Amino acid sequence: MALLLSTFPSLAVSFSYLFMIEIYIVALLLAVVAVYVTVRMKFGFILGSILISISLGCYQSYIGVAAALCLLYLIKMVLDKKDTKEIVLMVGKLLAMGIVGIILYFIILKIILSIKGVTLSNYKGANEMGIPPLGQWPSLLYRTYLHFIGYFIGQSFFKATSFYSWVRILTILSSSLLGIYIVVNKKLYKNKVNFMLLILFIILMPLVVNIVDFVAYNTELSTLNIYQFVIPFILCIVLLENSTLNGKNFKKIIGIIECVSVLTLTLVGWDNFITTNRYYMKVYSFCNYTYSFNTRLLARIEETPGFSYDMPVMIVGEEESEFYEMLYDITPWNDVINYDQALWGRYVGYEDLYFFENDAKIIRIIGNTLGVDLQIASFDVKEKILETNEFENMEVWPSKDAVKIIDDVLVIKM
Repeated sequence: MALLLSTFPSLAVSFSYLFMIEIYIVALLLAVVAVYVTVRMKFGFILGSILISISLGCYQSYIGVAAALCLLYLIKMVLDKKDTKEIVLMVGKLLAMGIVGIILYFIILKIILSIKGVTLSNYKGANEMGIPPLGQWPSLLYRTYLHFIGYFIGQSFFKATSFYSWVRILTILSSSLLGIYIVVNKKLYKNKVNFMLLILFIILMPLVVNIVDFVAYNTELSTLNIYQFVIPFILCIVLLENSTLNGKNFKKIIGIIECVSVLTLTLVGWDNFITTNRYYMKVYSFCNYTYSFNTRLLARIEETPGFSYDMPVMIVGEEESEFYEMLYDITPWNDVINYDQALWGRYVGYEDLYFFENDAKIIRIIGNTLGVDLQIASFDVKEKILETNEFENMEVWPSKDAVKIIDDVLVIKM
């Protein structure tokens, strides 16, 4: 279990946001603890709802971790032959924890936004997360289940070779056989209500695990948002433990299936380990690319006749340029991650020129890594420069005329 939890590649993606990683980890911890106290304490759903609201305030995506853990515990209760009344009561406690926590989160959010006099950013659909319009449900359910299945066949989020795709599939198949064996061996089907609940929980597994894909209906889920996809593998371990503890019949056959399950789960962990390290290599390479390019860019700036360090600097992105094509040519890394939210281009910060028309990140990175604090041109100054004929006639990087002083502002066109 530790192998699967520690190597799941979403953690590596999280660490590419070093300025946010503490918040991500706290949000993850709070989501887990919220479920734990709800399950363990008589009125734990009260504290759990507070914890889940704080977790949502840190990072909304980890609601999926809490939801998946809730479902995992309910499935375990059925497998452990808990009383139906106890299971239904636990469903109520977990739902209360989640619903009250979400309501509390939105109340606190509204109060803070009102006090600050600001609106929620529309980044990644954050301002529109919630229950989607009813008319979108069929397409969203299709997307949610498709992405869940796509992950296990190596098509969604983290890509996998055909070998490791079959390893994942074999893991699910062997665990499914163990699950059927547990149901038959423990005669779980005799309690019709519990048996129907078990079927319902399994059917809901893709939706619950990938719930963020459903509620964030105006955006695409990225690799950063799917740490909860490790939970189905934890369920495989739960099934493995149950079959080992309760196996009486068909010992040889079940023993073989258990060995297959252990082997495939180990291979899944190894595949995660490889993917994680390939991603770290991608981060390392992109950092080197960025440092090298920024060094050349700063040299060009300082060599420009008339430049002084108190002069405002502005960098403008020109789509369809040679630099733009080079920026997004990440062919060697495309077989690692389908949608890498953290690293869109090989030069960190430069994608902001084209998506947000913002050069502040680049200039600050130069200051932090090269020790040269350049002055960022104000929005009004940029607007005036963009309207000049001199800017219109500038050539694009790497031309020597891509760097030019216009009205006492150093302008770089990329």
